[in-house]
Amino acid sequence: MGLIQYNTQFYNTDHDGVLELHSQKNTNKEISDKLNLTLYMVEKILSYYDLTPVKNMDKIDHQVVVDLYNEHRKISVVSEILEIEDYMVDKILIHNNITKRSVTLKLDSTEIIRDYLECRDVNVVAEKYNVSVTPIIKILKDNGIQRKKNPNVYKRVIKNGHRVKIEIDVNYVIELYKEFGTIAAVSRELNVKDNKVRSILLSNNVELNVTLKYIEVGDIFDMLTVVGFSDNKRTSGGESKKMLLCKCECGNEVIRSSSYFRSKKNNKLTYKSCGCHMEDKKKQNEELRIKKKLEYEQKLKEWEIARIEKEREKIEYKQKYGDKRYNIGDKKERFTITGIEGKHPNKMMSVICECGTEKVLRYMAFKSAKSCGCLRVERSTTHGHSSKSNPIRRKFHDRWKSMVKRCYNIKNHAYPNYGGRGIGVCDRWMEPNGVGSENYYNDIHNILGPQPSPEHSLDRIDNDGMYEITNLRWATNSEQSKNQRRWKTT
Repeated sequence: MGLIQYNTQFYNTDHDGVLELHSQKNTNKEISDKLNLTLYMVEKILSYYDLTPVKNMDKIDHQVVVDLYNEHRKISVVSEILEIEDYMVDKILIHNNITKRSVTLKLDSTEIIRDYLECRDVNVVAEKYNVSVTPIIKILKDNGIQRKKNPNVYKRVIKNGHRVKIEIDVNYVIELYKEFGTIAAVSRELNVKDNKVRSILLSNNVELNVTLKYIEVGDIFDMLTVVGFSDNKRTSGGESKKMLLCKCECGNEVIRSSSYFRSKKNNKLTYKSCGCHMEDKKKQNEELRIKKKLEYEQKLKEWEIARIEKEREKIEYKQKYGDKRYNIGDKKERFTITGIEGKHPNKMMSVICECGTEKVLRYMAFKSAKSCGCLRVERSTTHGHSSKSNPIRRKFHDRWKSMVKRCYNIKNHAYPNYGGRGIGVCDRWMEPNGVGSENYYNDIHNILGPQPSPEHSLDRIDNDGMYEITNLRWATNSEQSKNQRRWKTT
């Protein structure tokens, strides 16, 4: 399907229009833009008629370019006259077998070298032979002649859409430096780099001065006042550094450089003086050190008094309660102490459990233990009241747990209305190891009897009384609602 569509589009295209624009030396891009065709379609039509695409270089008269180059011998001049790019002129010259190397071959190397040694300026030699600088440099390099760098300053500007170098007069650079006094100001004025301006000044034996910004006679920096200038100082790099004569508030006169007034420490300007302020700072530091020492000694005295007071309290406690926390005969949980040996913390405690087991425990183990292990066995014993195989027994066991939580668990949501009001559970129903739950179940079935109907549930006869068998009954919802407490609004 795609092939049929392509063939239809190819034959329906205006071939005559494409051929006519091609004969007028239009490039493929220009033909596609004018006829609203794709570049691929234009290339296919031209190849169908065995025509080569037109390039930008073909639209320029090559003979005119060659003649202008033979006359001026500079690509930049030819491009400026014809208002085309330099690379286009270079491509046309290469296409016509005319290159820069051919210019070098036509020049006499001996005359070039002789003229260069006389003036030592490549631009002068190139202007004499009406060629560019490149072939002159090529000849000098091939003959091993060291070329002196051109100290002139050039400024690049845009002219006719091209970047052109414009030479700046050396005398003008020197005059600007004498006027502004700094290399940075000259470079900003000429829009050139600092190192280029510096090389111009040094090559013309101009002495470089280090001028001071915003520092004049009479300026005050902390304790120093600028009263005059001293002899310049040469740095290790050969630069001249201007020195300032300053007078301190204490009366001393010192010489400081400009960099001294701009010196920083931790991104902050340092305090300026002849050095006398350091003596005051040393005194302040010494006073601060003595003050801290006295404060530390005072703290040591307070700590010693607190230590002595703590020791005294320990002695009084031992005199009042004895040296040992536990004595023989004392009872803890299910243990009764029968003997104590050793000293703390390696004290050994001989104990006897309520179940009759005798043990010897370390002091730290004795503090956390509650029994010889019998308590854990009793707690882990399954009473069988919550078994899923007996749903009725399980239901009564859940009721018993809810009753205990309401009365004794502070975190339970119903605690304020039960345990919070002093309502508790009788001792018979609170016996451990599942005995209380068993008594609760037996008392209800033996005394109250089984549940009369699904509408009946357990209810306390006295709403303010505790949970016991004499205070429970089977009651319906209506009977329980009549037995509720009456809240009084205050």
